[in-house]
Amino acid sequence: MEFQKTTEEQKYLANLFEKREAVVFCGAGISLDQPAGLPGWSQLRDYTLEAIASKNSLLCQYLPILKSIPIFGDTNTKSIPPELVASKIVENCTGYFECFRALAEGEPNANHRYIAKMVKAGHLKYIITTNFDLFLERALSDEGIPFQVYRTKQEFAAFSEDIFPTHLLKLHGCISKPETITATVGQQLKGLSSEKATILELLLTRYCFMFFGYSGYDLQFNLDYLRIVTTCPNAKGFIWNFLNQKSINPYVAELANLYKDRARIIYGKFPALFENFIDPKDQIKRTQYTPEQEKAWQEHKNESLKTSLKNWAEQYLSAENAYNIFAMLLQHIGEIKGSTQCYQQVLELASPSPNKLLQAQALNNLASTYRDSGELQQALERLQQALKICQQEGLDIQVPDVALFSTLLSAIHNNMGDVYHSLGRYQNAIESYQKALEISSQTADKKAQAFILNNIGTVLKELGQYREALSHYERAAEIAQEIGEQEVIFGSLHNIGIIYQAMGKMDNALNCYQEAQKNAQIICDNLLLARALNSKGRVLELQSKYEEALSTYKQAEAVACHFGYKRELAQCLINLGHLHECLTEYDLALPYYEKAEQILRQIDAKSLFAEVLCHLGSVHFAKNHYSKALDYLISSKEIAEKECYKKILTRCLYNIGCVYNSLRKNSEALKYLKFAQKIAQDIGDREELSKIKPALEAVGDKMPIIRTTNKIGRNDLCFCGSGKKYKKCCGQKGE
Repeated sequence: MEFQKTTEEQKYLANLFEKREAVVFCGAGISLDQPAGLPGWSQLRDYTLEAIASKNSLLCQYLPILKSIPIFGDTNTKSIPPELVASKIVENCTGYFECFRALAEGEPNANHRYIAKMVKAGHLKYIITTNFDLFLERALSDEGIPFQVYRTKQEFAAFSEDIFPTHLLKLHGCISKPETITATVGQQLKGLSSEKATILELLLTRYCFMFFGYSGYDLQFNLDYLRIVTTCPNAKGFIWNFLNQKSINPYVAELANLYKDRARIIYGKFPALFENFIDPKDQIKRTQYTPEQEKAWQEHKNESLKTSLKNWAEQYLSAENAYNIFAMLLQHIGEIKGSTQCYQQVLELASPSPNKLLQAQALNNLASTYRDSGELQQALERLQQALKICQQEGLDIQVPDVALFSTLLSAIHNNMGDVYHSLGRYQNAIESYQKALEISSQTADKKAQAFILNNIGTVLKELGQYREALSHYERAAEIAQEIGEQEVIFGSLHNIGIIYQAMGKMDNALNCYQEAQKNAQIICDNLLLARALNSKGRVLELQSKYEEALSTYKQAEAVACHFGYKRELAQCLINLGHLHECLTEYDLALPYYEKAEQILRQIDAKSLFAEVLCHLGSVHFAKNHYSKALDYLISSKEIAEKECYKKILTRCLYNIGCVYNSLRKNSEALKYLKFAQKIAQDIGDREELSKIKPALEAVGDKMPIIRTTNKIGRNDLCFCGSGKKYKKCCGQKGE
């Protein structure tokens, strides 16, 4: 086989193939053309949803809502990828991946055959694919090429470069063995097995990877999913093909930026891309299909898949399973009313059943929707009912269900802890979390233990019990390190930093945030990176290192802007506004707060929205705009009261009291300040208490309140009330 070498791009590709220095990595895009004609990911998802909805007319009402949500999105956009649907199915029933056998129908298309011919010509030894279909195998067989296919853990473990001349590595499994298929969020978050990762690392350092028909959206779960980041220092590089410039995704763009001149993005449609590159005498004589033939064939393939999915639903999917799956998906996109209705149907179906476990599960799930909608008392009642069922004397749990029962019981106690926490009933929350922790410890569920320990630490932190909180966060971090749960490791490090910050141990806090920043960079999670930078900047600000704080906030702002992380961008803008507010630069602070307010009106982030409204009120008060200040502060207060954001509520009440004092409405000022004092005492907010006490004294003496910023100087009295200077008390470095 010879290649065309007219353009620089053609010469570059030809050189790689002729020297056998390329690995071809194929995605679903190569199997879309006839006579293979696989359905796209969007069709697979929608046909699956239709099969689930066929179980009940109520589900059909919610089908258009779910189908209207795009399959790909970002942190600010609702999306339902097919992996998420598969995840919810696997959590509820079996047999789903058997449906994919319907994809076997058809023949290899020109894309598969060109790849096979390059192998036969000796230009290619390794083919990697995320596809489940069998078309590459058939194309290789048709050319009489001996090859080894890798699908199972055992097959990947037995990989050897020398045994076979051609290797076909199927990273996400194959329909010939449906149990090997990787198509759930949980599987992709877990990452590739060590056997697969080792092979990828080996090949990346020896060959240039050519990505054909692969979108790269797997990288949304982890930029290093394919080990491209890990191997970057020693990797040969990659070429990534997209249909056009609009179709490139941000994850691939980030990898290209990382690899610089070792990365090339090319554009073109298959199989024309091959035909523009391979010499005309070696090109395949393709069958030309009319648009009508292509449409008819695609409709036939689609109907085959629909029939397979319908058969699966009839054979494996109960009405309870179907309601649960739709409820979870509706809850995921924030359609709480629909989710509640579906869970209610599950409960009604489960109530007459002797299976008490099913009833308890339904109540636990129903409670989660009430919690999400802010109906905390309703949520608590459902959880108490679920707990009562589980604790009934003589409850007959069959042996195969013991592990499931323990997991459910732990989840109920943990969810009760969440509700009690939101209600401000901290002692009840801790008791519930500790019961959940005890159960998860008995079942050796390490991941659950780490999450619960973090939850307990958060409540203890809000109670001002910093040393106890620190102990729980550190235990969570140890467990997360042990099981390799990177996001939990980040969360624990970040939480430990928050504790040190609250204790005034700023150097320790800074170290934790820097470690969290490194962790985020290692796992290539830019959302967590922006979060770590925001927190790091806050500590630098508290240390009066304003230049460094400003620089760090700007880094966080750049990351959040580039990747479209609206919540973190809003947090960063609030931090920038706060920095200028502390320096009494109110005209500089105001635009940051206003921009943050605009962003937060577009997304669901109530605590930040309440916070920015409080800041806007504070700045307008400082500028003597009393009417505007009250409007913002009262709006913030209403959200904080409804959502039980007690720290924000304390700050709002304090500021409202200050405004009324400036308006010479002393009785109103006293009312709000006393209310603020009570809540601050309840939650142990020493910083706010240090401001409220002198404010109350000033109002009592009919004197104007002297407002102070949150900036604490090294020689100022410490906010803990010890009477010592800050530098000799909570501000001691290195404690």
